[in-house]
Amino acid sequence: MWRPRTDRRLAGLVLVLALIAPAAAAEDEPVRKLGLSRKGDSLLVSFGYTDIFDAESRAKLTSGLPTTVLMRMSLVPHKKKTPLSFTLRNASITYDLWDEVYHVVVKAPGMKTKKVMLDDASVSVKLAAKVKKHPISIEDVPPGTYRLRVRVDRNPVSKEVLNGMRSWLNRPVGSTGRLRPGDGFFGSFISFFINKKLQKAEKTKQFRSQKFTL
Repeated sequence: MWRPRTDRRLAGLVLVLALIAPAAAAEDEPVRKLGLSRKGDSLLVSFGYTDIFDAESRAKLTSGLPTTVLMRMSLVPHKKKTPLSFTLRNASITYDLWDEVYHVVVKAPGMKTKKVMLDDASVSVKLAAKVKKHPISIEDVPPGTYRLRVRVDRNPVSKEVLNGMRSWLNRPVGSTGRLRPGDGFFGSFISFFINKKLQKAEKTKQFRSQKFTL
C-alpha cells in the first residue's frame, strides 16, 4: 500500500544525503590548527577568525550600521561525508554614534546572550570574531578520527540562512548542539549550511581543522 507520508520522508532523506555528499567532502579547504580540549560530552574549540574583517569593513564599523559575523562549525568523521554534530555563534557590532561606543552582542545555542560596550574597535572585532573553548557536542560520537569544518560569514544576507540561524539560537539555555538525521532541525540545517545557493554574504571564509581522535 502506498504511504504518502513515509514516501515523503524517504524522499527527504535522499535529498539530504544528496546535498551532503558534494559539500561535506571539501578536501580542498585550507587547514587551520584549532585549539582543542575535552570536557565531558563536549569538545571545546578555540580559534580566531578576525581575518573576516578587511580594512574597508573595519572602517565601516563607525557608520552606525550593525555588522554581523556568523560562525558555523560541524564535526565530520575523517574521510566521511555526514556531519555528526553542529554548532554556531553569531556576533554583532553596532557603533553608537551619540555615545561613541561599540555594542557587541554574542549569541550561541544553549548559552546566555553576552552584551558588552567597548570604546575600542580592535577589541570589539576580537570579541566578535574569536572563540575560546566554544563547545560542540560529542555525545554518543563513536571513537575515531575527525575534523571540524568551519564557515564564517560577514553580514549574511540570505533570508533562509538568517531564519535558520534564529531557530537554532532560540534553543533553550543548556541545550546541546547535537545533530542527528532524525532531529527536526536536521533538514533546515542542510538547507542553510550546505546549500550553496543560499550562501550569500559580504565575505566568507571556509576552512577545516587538523585531524584529531576522539
